Amino acid sequence: LFATSDKILERLEDVGTPKFKINHGVAQHFFEENNELFKQGETPDRIKIGYIGNLLYKYLDVEILGTIIDNNKDVLFTFIGPYEQSNLHGADHNLKFIEYLKYSKNVHMLGPKPSNELPCYLNQFDLFLMCYTGDRNVAEMANPHKILEYLSTGKTIVSHYIDEYKDKIDLVEMVNDNRLLPQRLKHVIHNLHNFNSPEKVQLRRQYALSNTYEKQIERIE
Repeated sequence: LFATSDKILERLEDVGTPKFKINHGVAQHFFEENNELFKQGETPDRIKIGYIGNLLYKYLDVEILGTIIDNNKDVLFTFIGPYEQSNLHGADHNLKFIEYLKYSKNVHMLGPKPSNELPCYLNQFDLFLMCYTGDRNVAEMANPHKILEYLSTGKTIVSHYIDEYKDKIDLVEMVNDNRLLPQRLKHVIHNLHNFNSPEKVQLRRQYALSNTYEKQIERIE
């Protein structure tokens, strides 16, 4: 059995099959130079925060996320991912919150984008935000795949608790309690130059590079 987190392996501890943890992988195109950059309008002086994920996801912490958006009117939040119901994801979670986002002046909603186009968007952001109920649903949020895509840019990530990164404090600015997330984000925004220093950017990118799909296949072999 191969699993991407200790929490998954713990659920399978009674199964007699040999078990191994292999981290998620990240595609090579996230490290390639791309000149076709996404333009977010004339906002050169505004801090830009990126968020990738399905806004209909039931583990989204809409209360904390709404507080963060309300408390940072001078920051531009860009959401990439599904926010409309379809036959592929018919859940009706967070519909009121999605309506709130549509009318927020500091929010852009771009909808889903193909993986090979994501680097064009990600490289435009100053930092990334993750806001699931990781403090209360530890196993479900133990190792989100998208974090490696964020790390490929080298930019700072502010996040809920992620069990697989609890001993990697140099890679993710993480809180154990989501109620502390707005405060942690404010701190990062006000000290962004330090958090996005060349040394820290290189450290994050190197970690992502050590977890490409090619590297994971080598480890499995």
